Amino acid sequence: LFIADATVKSGQFVFYVKLACIALALMVAHTIVTRLRQDGARDLRALALVSLVLWAGAIVAGRLMAYL
Repeated sequence: LFIADATVKSGQFVFYVKLACIALALMVAHTIVTRLRQDGARDLRALALVSLVLWAGAIVAGRLMAYL
């Protein structure tokens, strides 16, 4: 859907929210992997929850792009 109207979609605020959610989710995923390699599986529930919220935010923002 993005490629069909890329010039309009790329100017929407929701598009930048989606990109920010994805970028932050990737940083959190990297942090989770790094901590797993260092400490093992300790105290990662909060980061896992943040990751899920960010991915859900990216999905919701992507769906909103179709309606805005």
